[in-house]
Amino acid sequence: MHYAHSTATADGSNWQPLAGHLQQTALRAKIFGSKFGAAKAAALAGWLHDLGKYSEAYQAYIGGRAGAAEA
Repeated sequence: MHYAHSTATADGSNWQPLAGHLQQTALRAKIFGSKFGAAKAAALAGWLHDLGKYSEAYQAYIGGRAGAAEA
């Protein structure tokens, strides 16, 4: 599982899954973009805006294991 955002809960039980975060962001962006004819472009931007969070380094960082991905 990949995460977008963490909380103080160390076990990750209430962390925000990345896929759901991207989906919700894309939906909101599509709604906003539709007001000026850019729904598809805005949705795509929503899907891509945090793509780097799938990296091993970011997942190590968010999990409190900074430096673990470089080891």
